[in-house]
Amino acid sequence: NAEYMGIKKRMLSTSQPLYATRENNTLLMVNHRSLADFFIHDCITNYQASYLSRMMVALLFPGTWLCTFLDNSVWYFVRGGRGENLDDFFSWMDSNFKAKRTQRRSLIVYPEGHRNTTSKPLPLKRGMIKYSYTRKYPIQLVLAFGLEDAIKEKKFLLNTSGSTINYWFSEPFFPDKYLTFEEYYEEITSKFETYFHKVLALSN
Repeated sequence: NAEYMGIKKRMLSTSQPLYATRENNTLLMVNHRSLADFFIHDCITNYQASYLSRMMVALLFPGTWLCTFLDNSVWYFVRGGRGENLDDFFSWMDSNFKAKRTQRRSLIVYPEGHRNTTSKPLPLKRGMIKYSYTRKYPIQLVLAFGLEDAIKEKKFLLNTSGSTINYWFSEPFFPDKYLTFEEYYEEITSKFETYFHKVLALSN
């Protein structure tokens, strides 16, 4: 866990409180910096949310799949091939939110699509924002920096000398306050970009 690795967690003073709970079906949209995300984000969100993850992770780390099977804390999906028709995928998401074994009914997702260690955010994928809009589930943005220092992936090194993770929560966004999906999507993407730069500057 984070403490074992000597990682210090610092919530920035301008952060909002964490809105998500295990019961309120909030989508936590987090920037994706490192493999360390998969355990650090669990810590900074107080273990309130499940994860949405590619099936490849389960194949590469079968132990992870076994550990998360009973409480359904990671929802594994096969990437690609859906095109514009997301109905089946959204139905599968619904079944996970409603499943009796799901103990965390908020969800961590990575809307940039893959890891990004640059100083600029990537364009956000539309799928999970559209899911939020159609199901009327709120979104809270989470920005965290310093994770790339915890695991130096290119050198295959685990940093046990200590890293500081700076993190920040936005206000929650409620889709029923927006007349159209496009308006909602533009708001989320604009705020994600603005907050990304703001929190990165505060973290340096």
